[in-house]
Amino acid sequence: MQHEQQSRPRWMKWLPHVNDSVLFILGIILMVTIQQFPGTHSWLTAKLSALVIYILLGMVVMKWAKHRRTRFVAWLCALLVFAYMIGVAVTKQPLIFL
Repeated sequence: MQHEQQSRPRWMKWLPHVNDSVLFILGIILMVTIQQFPGTHSWLTAKLSALVIYILLGMVVMKWAKHRRTRFVAWLCALLVFAYMIGVAVTKQPLIFL
């Protein structure tokens, strides 16, 4: 595992952090722009909570997972969380699956 991380190009080490930061900052900008704050509007709370879960799953994939299967499961879960975030953004409903 250690060898895999060392052989990655340099940009692969910092790009996920930039991506996560941009997503989080845009979420905060959205919150301020439309004046809908987490806790008062459940869809925005769900979307920002899902973003934090997405970021944590990305950290599992990129850093914490020791086995390929764990990385795959975390990656798959991250894709599902991302799809959920899109669904919440489109429908403005936190329970898009109901």
